[in-house]
Amino acid sequence: MRILMVRFLLYGICLSMAVTVAWAARNYSSMQYDLILEQPGMSSISTKVYTKGNKSRMEMQAGGMQTINLFDGVQAYMYIPSQNMAMVIPVQQARAQVPEIRDYQKDCEYLGDERVDSKTCGVYNCAKGGQPVKMWIDRTIDFPVMTEVSGMRAHYKNVVVDIPLDDKLFNLPAGVKPQDMSSMMQGMQGLTGMNQNSSR
Repeated sequence: MRILMVRFLLYGICLSMAVTVAWAARNYSSMQYDLILEQPGMSSISTKVYTKGNKSRMEMQAGGMQTINLFDGVQAYMYIPSQNMAMVIPVQQARAQVPEIRDYQKDCEYLGDERVDSKTCGVYNCAKGGQPVKMWIDRTIDFPVMTEVSGMRAHYKNVVVDIPLDDKLFNLPAGVKPQDMSSMMQGMQGLTGMNQNSSR
């Protein structure tokens, strides 16, 4: 289950990054929205996403713990505020599974129009590298209402565009040194074991 959750979160992060990159140079300098991730057999995860240029920040609650996923334009990190710990996300491996979408009207196949959440959406299938991503684009604001990849569905709600966002939102807190994923997972397992022993 832990592996499935990590895979689930990585896909969610990469979808958010793909959308960020795709729209960074288009209509909006910055935006925030609620992102709801769903996959059969797993509980949905609600996140708050902030983007500015090609940077993104995703705040979520998963497994009873708050995590903040950051992409500074080059590298991605997962930060756990309660433990003041961060790890480098092997995002290049995960991104290889998600198509590169620079311009959905050129890079993706148009499948027709559908109504989603009372919005008229253009439906596109994007398969330029990686696994195909299906996108429902709200024609009013030219932004996704929903995306789907490898059985995982993401819903984009409460979108607000062109808002002032501090660059500090997309950086790790000062003094936090990120670890690689395997080292951090071992550390978290050790903490879990200590907590279990102390409760006996």
